[in-house]
Amino acid sequence: MTILRTKDGALTERVARRLLGAPSGLEPEKGQVRFGDIVVNIKTGRYFDFEDETSGTHIELIQRFKNLQNGQAEKWLKENITDAAPDPLPDDMQAERALIGMLAMQPALMAAIEEEVTIDGFAEPIHKQLFAAIADYPGETDKPVSVKYLMDAAGGDPLYPVFEGYPLARYVGILIAQAPMAPDAAHLARTIATQIRTLANREGDLDDEYDLEPEPAPFVSRFGGIAFEQLDEPGPEHEFLVDDLMTVGDKSVIGGESKAGKSFLATHMAACIATARPFFGHKILKPGLVVYQAGEGAKGVKKRFRAWRQHFGVPAGRIPLYLLQSKIDIFSHEGDTAALIEEIAGIEQLYGMPVMAMFIDTLAKATGLADENSGRDMGMVMANIDRISGAFPGCHVCLVHHMNAGGTKLRGHTSIYANIDQVMLVSNDPETKVRTALLDKQKDGEDGTKILFELLQVELGRRASDGKPITSCVTLPIGGKLELKLEGKAKDRTISLTSQQKNILTALKDALAEHGEPTPEKLKLPRAISTVVQYKHWRDAYAAIAADAEEASIKKAMTRAGERLYALGIIGKVNPYVWLTGRATVETPLDMARGDFGSADTVPSQEEFPET
Repeated sequence: MTILRTKDGALTERVARRLLGAPSGLEPEKGQVRFGDIVVNIKTGRYFDFEDETSGTHIELIQRFKNLQNGQAEKWLKENITDAAPDPLPDDMQAERALIGMLAMQPALMAAIEEEVTIDGFAEPIHKQLFAAIADYPGETDKPVSVKYLMDAAGGDPLYPVFEGYPLARYVGILIAQAPMAPDAAHLARTIATQIRTLANREGDLDDEYDLEPEPAPFVSRFGGIAFEQLDEPGPEHEFLVDDLMTVGDKSVIGGESKAGKSFLATHMAACIATARPFFGHKILKPGLVVYQAGEGAKGVKKRFRAWRQHFGVPAGRIPLYLLQSKIDIFSHEGDTAALIEEIAGIEQLYGMPVMAMFIDTLAKATGLADENSGRDMGMVMANIDRISGAFPGCHVCLVHHMNAGGTKLRGHTSIYANIDQVMLVSNDPETKVRTALLDKQKDGEDGTKILFELLQVELGRRASDGKPITSCVTLPIGGKLELKLEGKAKDRTISLTSQQKNILTALKDALAEHGEPTPEKLKLPRAISTVVQYKHWRDAYAAIAADAEEASIKKAMTRAGERLYALGIIGKVNPYVWLTGRATVETPLDMARGDFGSADTVPSQEEFPET
């Protein structure tokens, strides 16, 4: 059984390779890499010198061979290993990398090059392994080869050092991300294959009597170009991950002020994608693996996912959702971007499926010392986000972000908004507690979609020291808490309305009966709501009930009661109309509720009633 490298083991091996040169032997079953008399344990991260019979960590190895003390070993490690830019990949392997990348993205091309090159034509061992694996790929050849399959073919260890600074997971990701594209992909693949074969012949690796100089390379667009007549050919297409909201392989922002509920909304979306559950009525069209990076309040995010699991009745078993609890730095090129790509590739291997969505919560915590108002700094951040999404084709990257001080737009430089495909802005009405998620930007579709939601507190347990409840929240569509009460899932089984609120609700029913009119199509209400009434008729109906009340008192009562009934989901309103939603009340039992509104999560834009 092959022992996989740990992060400590991989680091000590990198140090040994830099100090001692190439290994003299590998023993994967024992988890050892030999450098003469020195052996590195790739699991524990310690080395052992058989000649001196001494052992130690990577720092002690540096101190010994570089004769550095007093923090100088740590400085050398940072300058030469952890913070050092990776060495350039070998130029003489460029053709091999290009062909392997093309074959991984389009396995059907293997038929086009099978007479041009064989496994013996490749000089790099890992390329031989990947070529053989793609040739025997059992999956559908019109779809890309899975990353897990490629990783397994190369030994399955994501931290195996292919080249200095390029562990296996990162290297495979680069092969896929940098695969050439051309209008005539088969011709390009044959040309590259011929170049590989010819180079191998010149170096004496092959004996090919038919070896010829390769044809001049055909035109290849450097910018993903295709001819007009190729529009209907297979290739990347615009498709939704979350129907009508988030698209496959693109980038989005969920923005909002502090305590608006943006992180609760993000965790709900992440869990829905992982479990294929609809997100406020929007279908999950591409469910799959989700990685959630919680740089802000990681412990709180754990509670949120536990609350979600408990409320929606999801078993405690395994679902494809992975939580990263450490902060990251995606600001500089030397930050954590490469390490994060390696981490995600390892997570894909762990679950045996491609990642469909990556959430970064929050963008501010993930950008380190970057100046959010600097176009240059945020340009580097967005470029690194592109590196992440580019390494995992089809992965949607969602950033949770703050609003500016005035709450009018996303905080920071305008390039954040400009370089994002979807922007969802979350706001909270402090009086009604109604929260709104507005799709403010949809790059290739219709924006303006609104989702009204509320937070429900969920008790997860009690503190051992004093019995105080341990709680978190989940997001529900407006009226969701009310429905729980009516279903007996909360403590109260009925809605508590004051006598005045009951009278005002009765006035609305009277107004609907006397002055109701068919629901205008422009309101886009559920079919079950067939009648609406203008606000002025509701006011007159209540004035008739409260005949002795003054005008100011009537106006104040209508305003307060209207806000209460709207917050409870009992009424709906779009100036100048108002209607009963069908939500059950004390006066209207559940079996008399007008229709099923469980899926009516998205509603028209709401407007305040005019002053009267």
